[in-house]
Amino acid sequence: MIYANICATFFHKSRANVFSTQHEILGRHHSEACRRPRFEALLLGGDEPSASPSPRGKVILPVQTLNRSFIKVLNCASDFEGAELEFYHVASSEEQAQALKAQFDELGVRGKFVYEITHFRNTEEVLLRHIEAEHDALPPHGHLTVMMASLVVRNRWARPLHNQTTQTLIRRMEQYRNVYVFQVPYLI
Repeated sequence: MIYANICATFFHKSRANVFSTQHEILGRHHSEACRRPRFEALLLGGDEPSASPSPRGKVILPVQTLNRSFIKVLNCASDFEGAELEFYHVASSEEQAQALKAQFDELGVRGKFVYEITHFRNTEEVLLRHIEAEHDALPPHGHLTVMMASLVVRNRWARPLHNQTTQTLIRRMEQYRNVYVFQVPYLI
């Protein structure tokens, strides 16, 4: 009986120690994650990015409008510290491109806003030409990262209605050796 009490006491204390140790580790992780700059790291101010190519590579974020799914992609891109960010937009008119550029300027996000005007609805081809040109301009052992939102639909009947452009672009970008494509899921 005494042995059982000693074992139970030891088990209870060791279990409490494991729990308190896990709690301390999780607490430290949580406080560290809360302190880590996310979107704020992309805001203007402080040191300006250098004109030389980044050793971390280039991250291209295709953007059509500023919406919640793009903001989630932007938050994910903030984890690429030291990478050069490029926001790429394919517009049908100069006014549309300038309006989106004004929204980016108002938001105050650090990164280069690049747009191309096309009067046809061939946004996929224009985007792929841009990525191919960026890929060809890469230095040896350089890499290019493309981050795109992927809509997650709960209803399986609605899945064919969403992400067809994203899936097509990803399949076509697979042919480039040093282009990495990330899908950031966004639940709708």
